[in-house]
Amino acid sequence: MNHRWGVVLLFVVLLLGIPVHHAWAKQGEKTPVDYVNPYIGNISHLLVPTFPTIHLPNSMLRVYPERKDYTGNQMKGLPILVTNHREKSAFNLSLFQGDTSKLQPIIPFSYDHEVIKPYYYSVYLDDYDIQVEYAPSHQSAIYSFIFSHDTPSYLIVNAEDGELATNGQAVYGYQCIAGSDTKVYLYLETEQLALKCGVLANGQYTSSDRGISGASTIVLEYVLDTPSLNLRYGVSLISVEQAKRNLEREINNYDLKVLSEAGRRIWNEKLGKISVTGGSEQDKTVFYTSLYRTYERMICISEDGKYYSAFDGKVHNDYGIPFYTDDWIWDTYRAVHPLRVIIEPKMETDMISSFIRMAEQMEQFWMPTFPEITGDTRRMNSNHGVATVIDAYNKGLKGFDLDKAYTACYKAITEKTLAPWSAQPVGVLDRFYKNHGYFPALGNNERETVKEVNDKEKRQPVAVTLGTVYDEWCLSQIAKQLGKKKTTNIFWRGVLIIKLFITVLLSSSIPKIAMAFL
Repeated sequence: MNHRWGVVLLFVVLLLGIPVHHAWAKQGEKTPVDYVNPYIGNISHLLVPTFPTIHLPNSMLRVYPERKDYTGNQMKGLPILVTNHREKSAFNLSLFQGDTSKLQPIIPFSYDHEVIKPYYYSVYLDDYDIQVEYAPSHQSAIYSFIFSHDTPSYLIVNAEDGELATNGQAVYGYQCIAGSDTKVYLYLETEQLALKCGVLANGQYTSSDRGISGASTIVLEYVLDTPSLNLRYGVSLISVEQAKRNLEREINNYDLKVLSEAGRRIWNEKLGKISVTGGSEQDKTVFYTSLYRTYERMICISEDGKYYSAFDGKVHNDYGIPFYTDDWIWDTYRAVHPLRVIIEPKMETDMISSFIRMAEQMEQFWMPTFPEITGDTRRMNSNHGVATVIDAYNKGLKGFDLDKAYTACYKAITEKTLAPWSAQPVGVLDRFYKNHGYFPALGNNERETVKEVNDKEKRQPVAVTLGTVYDEWCLSQIAKQLGKKKTTNIFWRGVLIIKLFITVLLSSSIPKIAMAFL
């Protein structure tokens, strides 16, 4: 099949919801996950790139190797949890063999023979000749290490801004996520019992035959004849006890191969929702890698029917509806959410319900813009949660409270300032927009004096105006569905502005170019 027609057919299949045959299921053929290349998009010095993330679809536990820079030949220890899809991590794991005077909370590793798949990770730490393997579940994971040198081995667990304790076989505690009140909890246990345990503080290592508590860096020491070490761990946003329950619910042994194979099946089930024919192997790599990226967020943080919400700092019952967060809606409303409406309608419904819960839990009943594990950071401009809501509803997703969604969207657009990267209430610029229909720019040589404007991000008048009139039009469509005729009429301003824009284009000297875009 011609590549162009293959793409057209895929679009028709997605548009109409036609079931697709899993052609990849034939013996010996590549499966969808085999086409995924997590390294794509990882090298950039101009923009923050994507990262080679190891995780199960939309799961709380995500990791990626933390490099010193995008092309660096060292990594910052071994990861335990990424709490934001590309910015924040919690805890750190390091291995060490040698003089204890050289122990560090986080060991910089040079590495080789790295293998990254969505469900599996392996790497050779060539400074210490240690082979590492890793496989994740949803809220837990397994590490396996093979040592080459017959010398004492040390396992270092670091919590940075947090506290850890150990009994020689289990390490547990919490770490605070920088810049927030959110804590991440860890319960980690090793298959082999440590000979000694110790504390690393202020560059000094102190060992003990007894348990340790209240330290930010814990060290477990193993005997000379320890050729390998296996560990498993669970994470939680609720408590250490819940982290242990998450581990025990998902993993009851140290069989990394079994866990990896389970992850592979899960990924093929998700990616196999779309089967493609035609095109090249490179085309399939790009396609399935892109599809894999759409499952990196939002993440489900429900734990045994409960979840911690940073939006009010409390633990809530999810009442059977999983709670999702970590979504930068400005990034995802155009393509990721609409795709999920088609291939993951139940999940998308639960995500929109999560948006509504966030609004209910915040001080102001405002639809979130950049909801994260640490709360809503209100980044970028506009509030495109409203577009996500009406797009899903108009395409048949009715399992969320549209009236509450409308209230949250209405308040976010009318009560919060339109200034980018700000959670301030409406101010002078917003009143100008309301009266004139556009967000004002600074005049020539005019200095900024408006308090709600971010020093770095500035006003962004064109982006704010275009984004807001679009959001207002989307809000009018929600109001229309709810029979709110007055609100529907008020927020048709966006349509009028767009029509005015088109009129200006058509009256210019380039009408043919203008018509080409209509």
